[in-house]
Parts: sequence; C-alpha cells; structure tokens
Amino acid sequence: MCLIKIIKILFRFLTNKCLECGNIYTPNKRDIIFEWIPYDKFDNIKEIGINSTNNNKNDSSITKTYFATFKDGPLYYRNIFWGYLRYIDAVVALKCFNINLQDEDAIDEFLNEKFYDKKISNNIKIYGISQNPNTKEYIMVIHEGYFERYYKEYCIKCAEMYTNTNYNWCKPCLINYIKEDFIYWNSGKKEIDIFIQEMQLKINHHSDIVFEWIPYNRFNSIKEIGKGDFTTIYSAKWKDGPLSYNQHKKVYTRDSEMINLKCFDKSKYTIIEFLNKIENYTIKRDVAEVYNKYKRNVTKENNIKMYGISKDPKTKNYIVVLENQYFEKYCAKCDKNNGLCEQCQTNDLRKNFVNWSSGNEKIDGLIQEMQLKINSPSNIIFEWIPYNQFYGIKEIGKGGFAIVYSAIWKDGPLKYDTNRKEYTRISGKTIALKCLDNSQSITDEFNK
Repeated sequence: MCLIKIIKILFRFLTNKCLECGNIYTPNKRDIIFEWIPYDKFDNIKEIGINSTNNNKNDSSITKTYFATFKDGPLYYRNIFWGYLRYIDAVVALKCFNINLQDEDAIDEFLNEKFYDKKISNNIKIYGISQNPNTKEYIMVIHEGYFERYYKEYCIKCAEMYTNTNYNWCKPCLINYIKEDFIYWNSGKKEIDIFIQEMQLKINHHSDIVFEWIPYNRFNSIKEIGKGDFTTIYSAKWKDGPLSYNQHKKVYTRDSEMINLKCFDKSKYTIIEFLNKIENYTIKRDVAEVYNKYKRNVTKENNIKMYGISKDPKTKNYIVVLENQYFEKYCAKCDKNNGLCEQCQTNDLRKNFVNWSSGNEKIDGLIQEMQLKINSPSNIIFEWIPYNQFYGIKEIGKGGFAIVYSAIWKDGPLKYDTNRKEYTRISGKTIALKCLDNSQSITDEFNK
C-alpha cells in the first residue's frame, strides 16, 4: 500500500496525468519539473546533519541531510528559448529517509506536499526523488534554500561550517577562489608573486583586505600630491576598487574607490627592500577589532592599510596601493601618524647643514640651534640667506646702531604646505633688513 503511494506521486509528476482518471495536469511555466533522479547524478556528497523525531536513533523517523552537487541540474523554463534548460552543477540538499515501506506514517511524511513545493517562487523547492543504491534510503532532492533555513551555519558552496557565522563568511571558499585566481595574474617577479600569495593566505576575517596584484591601467585621474626621500605619492581612482565581502549576497563585490599610490624609486630600492618597507602595513580594516581579538601590539605605524601592489610600465617603479587617507594621516618618509613629522623635519635640516655656511662658526651654530627648535608647521624656518637673494633694496630708517632697509627676497621664506605636506617658498616676498653697525666682528652680544 505504501509503495503504491510513492508510485502514484512519481506517476503524477513524470506524466502530468492522474493515475486514477487519466486527466492531464496543465503545467505552469513557473513549476519545477519534478523527476526521478538517479543517485549517480550527484557529486561532492557530504553529510551535514542527522535528525530524529524520536529518541530512538534506530527507527524510521531518522533523516540524514547531505550537501551535494546535482551534475545535470534541475530543469527550468526559459522564455527566450521557449523551452526547458538544466541548471548544471546546482547545489542541492539530499534529505534521506530510512523508510519502512510498511509504515504509512513514514511514507506520508516523505510525501508531505504541504511542506515542499515545486513552485519557483517559494522558499523550499523540491526537484525530485532518488534512492541510495547501497542503503536503499529514499531521498528528497531539495533546493539549496533548505540549507539557509535549517543549516544557516553551513556554507552552501563547500558544505563546511562558516568561519564566521555572524557574517556568513567562509574562509575555505575564499582561499580556494584565491588559489584558482593565482593562474590569472603575474607580476613578472617571483618574489612579489610569493609575497602577494602569502598576504592573501593571512586573511582570517570577512573584513580583511584581499591583497592583490593590480595592473597599472586600472588607475585613472592620477595626480601627484607629495614626495618622500625616494618615494612619490599620488592620488588616483581605482576603477574596479577593492574586493569587499557582501554578507547578504555571500559574495565579494567591487566598487570604484579613491586610493593613494606610493611609488618607490627603483634606483634606490631593490625588490626585497621594497617588500621589506611595506610588510609592516596591514590588511586589517578594523584595527581595534584585531587588537581585541588577538591582543596584538597594534600601533599607529602598522595601521596603514594597503590593497595591493602595482608597477608603473614607464618608469618600472613598483607601487604599493594604500588607503585614500594615507597621505593625510601619515608622514610619506617614515609612515608615522603625524601632520608634521618632527623627526623627519630634523633629519632634513641636518642633512642640509652641509649645503650652506655663513663663514662664521658662531652664526652657523645659532642658525642650526634655531632650526632644531621647530615643532609646528607654523614655525618659521630660520636660515642663512645669501645677500644676492635680495633686490630692490631701499633705506627706510636709521637710528641707534642700525640701518633698516626694505628689500624683495627672490626665493622667499619657507612655508609648510599642509596639502602637499612639504615646505615651499613664497617667492618675491617683501622683507626688512636690519643692518647692525660694526657687526663684522661677531660677539655673544650679537647672538642674543
């Protein structure tokens, strides 16, 4: 009697006829074609759950759920072809019933059409029936939406538990995608390829940046915005944008984004030196989260976020692609988080000491001492100024032990440009020159 029920259900779906009266059911284009599916049409079968409505694990109430790939895939109607096509390699759930053919209640549960539906618009869609030839278990072949309702913690692509169930993020699937993608790009240098692959395999969170090789032609609107000692900083638009995980769609997507390009002079940096400079940058978007989870010593210096590596095809210089705020927040020379990096400023002034001399040790000492007191972008850069830098000199006052002149300073004083984060000169600036009588012989009184 129970076996007859199964035959009736299959006959109805496979022939569109009622077994009792022979009337033809009118098919709906939105109906799934319910069918008998041979067990050998399934691949990548993985058990993910066992359920029983009773405590007795040996009775017919036991059901097992498997993840599988339906090689041929279900039939679905395509208007453009005026017919049915198959969705090849569709992910399906196999719900296996240990049915006793003498148990009508078990058969009724298996054939319960109130729970499953063959309408495409419904959440739980059933594609057909199968049977395991070894265990003789009957199987309901169900749409992947079954996992989302009853096994939310599992990834429907690989049947493994999500690495992060809060965000439906699966690290094994990302790693597989990255490994498959290795063959589609090449930097041209083995050291850089290995570095990129190692950075990619460090990803442990859905928000981590997917570090990658980025062809230079994917950038536009490139504009120089600053310089370091042997680096140049550019603002640019990345046409594709970085990979970002969409937890609702459970896929990585891209959106164009403004970024900074830090270009390293190849004459000053070998490939190994270049990689050593950038290895302390981070692919972690949320540093606070990293600190709380791993208790790592997260500093401002290693909070610089990088998206990948590129190369200028003209200059052959390698480039690290950084977050858009890099140049606003960090020193281009030492990467410290500072508007005006006092250490780099001091180093630059000390390097420049050899390029000038007043001819008097006491004056040189005074100028150097004044320069090393600079600690703010608004501070004046005190310096030795050759007399031939002045023109249009006119006497405007006299008194005591000094004569005052008006003059124009050709190059002009240094002023810190907060946008370019470097010093520039205000050329042609009008200044006053105060000439002290009998100052040819410098004394400590003059220095005061």
